[in-house]
Amino acid sequence: MFLEDLFIVTEDQNFYEHAGVDITGISRALLVNSQNNDLEQGGSITQQLARNVYLTHDRTYNRKLSELYYAYQLERKKSKSEIIELYMNAIYFHNGAYGIEAASQFYFSKPTAELSKAELSFLAAIPNNPELYNPLKHFDKTKKRQERILKQMVAEGKLKQNEYKKLVKETIKLDLSTTIDLYPDYVTYVHQELKNLVASSDGLTKSLQSSDEATRQQAEVELNKSVEKLLNSGVTIHTALDTKLQTQSKTAVQSKIGVNDIEGATVVIQHHTHELVSLIGGKDYKKNSFNRAYQSYRQPGSAIKPLLDYAPYIEETNADITQLVSGASYCSNSYCPKNYSGDSYGMVTLKSAFAQSYNTPAIRIFEKTGIEKSFKYLDSFNFKKVSIKDHHISSSIGGFEFGMSPLELTNAYTSFNDGSYQPARAIIKVTDQKGNVLYSWKDKPKKIWNRDTVSKMRQLLHEVTVNGTARKAYFPTDYIGGKTGTTNDVKDIWFVGLTANYTTGVWIGKDTPSNLQSIYSSTPHVLIWKDINQTSK
Repeated sequence: MFLEDLFIVTEDQNFYEHAGVDITGISRALLVNSQNNDLEQGGSITQQLARNVYLTHDRTYNRKLSELYYAYQLERKKSKSEIIELYMNAIYFHNGAYGIEAASQFYFSKPTAELSKAELSFLAAIPNNPELYNPLKHFDKTKKRQERILKQMVAEGKLKQNEYKKLVKETIKLDLSTTIDLYPDYVTYVHQELKNLVASSDGLTKSLQSSDEATRQQAEVELNKSVEKLLNSGVTIHTALDTKLQTQSKTAVQSKIGVNDIEGATVVIQHHTHELVSLIGGKDYKKNSFNRAYQSYRQPGSAIKPLLDYAPYIEETNADITQLVSGASYCSNSYCPKNYSGDSYGMVTLKSAFAQSYNTPAIRIFEKTGIEKSFKYLDSFNFKKVSIKDHHISSSIGGFEFGMSPLELTNAYTSFNDGSYQPARAIIKVTDQKGNVLYSWKDKPKKIWNRDTVSKMRQLLHEVTVNGTARKAYFPTDYIGGKTGTTNDVKDIWFVGLTANYTTGVWIGKDTPSNLQSIYSSTPHVLIWKDINQTSK
């Protein structure tokens, strides 16, 4: 009862008398609004609950009328005790704490039931202006407001004078909880993406990429200040995280790699929405450590063939997947790459060459398309570390200077869903305490492949899972297809593939590249992919 009284006394003294709308409060609000041209002043606890839970915070009279209607309906369908409980569980206490119980756990590391009256009133001081009364930054201001609230309680007959004196003298000692982050891989990436989003929206991206070091440093300082201010204002970051997929991905990586120095990373993108729904940065990832899913750049091996060899060739020539190409030995200026088996093949179909991941046919169609033309398609995917230095024949089978991250490569494969490319995003939007959208991505899809090319590529990718190098990935579903990749000396192994809803990439390797032959035959990359997607189908 004491906790309820704290909010009723400060927010809605007529709470138990009105039917959802405080006429006195509205009259006061109308006066303030007319003076300040503000539509947010005033409102009963029930109105505030309706606003926070059911409505947007648009500053329009239509929204105000909707608020009154919802408040009236709440009062008809719920008791006063239910309304005040819902209200206390919905309001914001800063530092990511929504609701009194979350605030109690965050600031005092114990449940609300164990708080003293002084601690309860201290927490009640925060929601009126979470930024101003943020205890971590403005403890003294929060304490002074607590004392004013207790004084109001005395004036309203809810607290005796002698108890008031006792409570205001009680020392408030914060005991911040150490929260357990269940999804550190994804959260770490969200923090990075938030910086990219703010930089893009605030026009800092170009300066951050400047060749002038002083310009870059200044832009970085401005960006960090903007992000810090944004986070301290009590924003909500809405993400696309699928917790079930994230948990399943982590379990799959840990179970298939085992206890050794071999690492893994996975990326899952819902390709219809271009949302990044899961990201694993390592088998035992710790928050803010090196995230292999987006910070590690590795050779792609044959996983690059769909993007650099086959799709550009089909797009340019309209070739059928039954077209023949030579799988014989290849040499050019002393560069003599071999097929993985070491064998030389005769004429083979594109379908067979792709499914079995032969190297020499891939090189030949890459040459027919032309190096520059092939790379023009690849450039559409904005691989950060692919440069003009990579414009050579060996790139057609994965021989890049630096390579690409699992996130980049998986994102590029989403183009085999409908022919278009759009960066996958973890952040859907960033809103303030009132629900107003402050930041959101403005990406638009870019067409890469025509419909026929997509159809043929999907057939090729499917063949890999039924008759090719990734047969262990197959399970009955609406669509399944993908491509394996293995680098020289088996230092990196990949599988990137699509189902009806998701594009998923799996990378396995060591942080200091070395041979993975000991686990290669057990195809952990393919089995991890299957574990993730068979569960999510």
